Amino acid sequence: MAAVTLKRLSQLLAGSCLLAAVAAPSYAGKPLTEVADLRYGVTLYHYYQKDYFQALTELYRADVAGGIQGHGDNPAIIEGGISLAFGMKNSATEIFTQLLADESRPPKVRNTAWFYLAKLAYTRGQWDDAEAALAKLDREHISRLMAQEAETISASILIRRGQLQEAQAAISQIKAPSVWLNFLNYNMASALGRDGQFEVAIPYYEAVWQAPIKEDSDDLELQLVLRDRARTAAGYSELALGSFPDASIDFSRVRLTPVLANQALLGNGWAALNRQLYSTALAPWQELLRRNFMYPEVQEAHLAIPFAYEKMGAAGEALLAYANAESAYEQELDRIARARQELQRSDLLQLLAVEIDRNSSWLADQQPDLDQVINYLHTLVAQNQFQARVQELRDLQSLQQNIDQWQVKLTDYRDLSAARASNRAAQAETVAALDYPTIVARLVAQRDQLQAKISRIEAEHDYLALADEQQSDLVKRANSAYDKSQRLAEQLSREQIAKARLLRGILYWQEAQSYHDKRWQLQQAMAAANAQLDAVKESYQRVQLAVDQAPDLIPMNERMAAAQVRLDTNQQRLSATMDLVTAELQQQLLAELELQRKRVLFFLSEARLSIARLYDHSNRNANSVPVASDSAAIDSDSAPIDNDSTPIDSDSAATDNNNAVDADDSGAAEPATTGEEFQ
Repeated sequence: MAAVTLKRLSQLLAGSCLLAAVAAPSYAGKPLTEVADLRYGVTLYHYYQKDYFQALTELYRADVAGGIQGHGDNPAIIEGGISLAFGMKNSATEIFTQLLADESRPPKVRNTAWFYLAKLAYTRGQWDDAEAALAKLDREHISRLMAQEAETISASILIRRGQLQEAQAAISQIKAPSVWLNFLNYNMASALGRDGQFEVAIPYYEAVWQAPIKEDSDDLELQLVLRDRARTAAGYSELALGSFPDASIDFSRVRLTPVLANQALLGNGWAALNRQLYSTALAPWQELLRRNFMYPEVQEAHLAIPFAYEKMGAAGEALLAYANAESAYEQELDRIARARQELQRSDLLQLLAVEIDRNSSWLADQQPDLDQVINYLHTLVAQNQFQARVQELRDLQSLQQNIDQWQVKLTDYRDLSAARASNRAAQAETVAALDYPTIVARLVAQRDQLQAKISRIEAEHDYLALADEQQSDLVKRANSAYDKSQRLAEQLSREQIAKARLLRGILYWQEAQSYHDKRWQLQQAMAAANAQLDAVKESYQRVQLAVDQAPDLIPMNERMAAAQVRLDTNQQRLSATMDLVTAELQQQLLAELELQRKRVLFFLSEARLSIARLYDHSNRNANSVPVASDSAAIDSDSAPIDNDSTPIDSDSAATDNNNAVDADDSGAAEPATTGEEFQ
């Protein structure tokens, strides 16, 4: 399918796949504001921000991390839709095929997968596969819009196969009006025109411009351009049938603003000339003379006008017009030569002025901003194949930008890693200067001494050893008083001796009573000290491990090195692909310039022959008015149409809105989508 059609299809596809996903029956009862998996929520956030590239990246990251949980087939449908929108047909086909592998999936999910597989097959020209996929649709669970487009694709397949009678029958069965039906009618008429069935083709063209216009539609310009193309094509079909008045009517109803009006103006002149209305024929052709000379219709008008003068018997005006045409053709050849030189020595990317936009490549209708040289090649640039290659170049540039960004990021990451390693080395020197092993060993020795003391106290039940300083002082004083009372017993009364013994006994009793509590507290403090000491030793071991082996830095450095290799490999592949695409585009542009040069040379030779013929006729008939001979450059009995069997030649029909109507290389427009979402 043509590039513009694919992009418009992708607009519908990316939105509709999301709608189909969130409308799956298994999640019909859930509020749309809830997500069961944060990664799915991040994906939806980027999707609604129209950052499709990042949305697809989040899906890939989630898949590597184990997949998105709690949302069924929704992530897969979104991934398939965005992949197709970015032109990743193989990936999209694989995703939708996997969805169909499980027959227990809901009908809406299976319908969505079959429908997109049909579209994929159609874009690849695989008519049988597309037809087979459409046949698998469950018509009881299909939306109205999906059913309409499925009918359009089915009829388009018949047209592509050349089964025109079957296609006509299929179109007649489509009752509901839609934009797809308009494109079908146009394609049907174009196919009939290529087959020489102009009389049969005209009613299909009429159906296009008779279809009601939706004024509030976002595609209003598309509808108007399609009408203009249908009227222009019908006019040339009527020229071929000799219905010159009807052709004039159709040509005159084409808007004058689009570039497509050039064909209508040219055809309108020939329709009038064939009715011998020579003055009437001059009006549209003279309008063409005011337009850019690079258009083929303008170039032809420079020959048609003097030819009309000859028919009117104005030999002098004809000779002057032929001379002006000769000069214009010579100037055009000079411009073509300069354009060729510019194209060969300039950077094609700068000439195309392709802006890098990683999201709008396929999800938006875009046309490259063209400079003077590329504008001169508007015919080629408007063709689908060229646009598709330019689109690929834009995608490649986006990938190049992504690789460049990652090159910068990797450099920053390496600098951060080096800075962390440097800081760690400085910290290691600080740790080494503090001599942590000696400090830890001293603390262990002190802990061991304290543990030995506690063990001795427990073994000897030396509860006085656990007394605090104040209590120990009291015990010492009581022991001293008791000892004195024993030495001076003869000098002291019994009461005094008893008091000394009682005071000593009370203190000993108090210490005996608090011994178990104090021992428990000491054991708890000892356990805490052991834990802290173990933590210090473990922390020191971690520091040593980080210094000696760097378990956090080394794996990261290894991953960065592997990423650098991948980037370098992808950079080489990308550069080779970009060179290939650029070379192909340049060759296409040069070939188009050569075709234009040959066409202008033909017109130039015709102008010179006509001038010579008029001079020769004037010399032989000095007193007569020169008239057109049988060897005239353009025969009045037939209009100079590039393709006799095709009302509109896709290679010469350019519109001011290339996204509006897209004709393939054979002259027929593809069925396009409206950008609406499936229901």
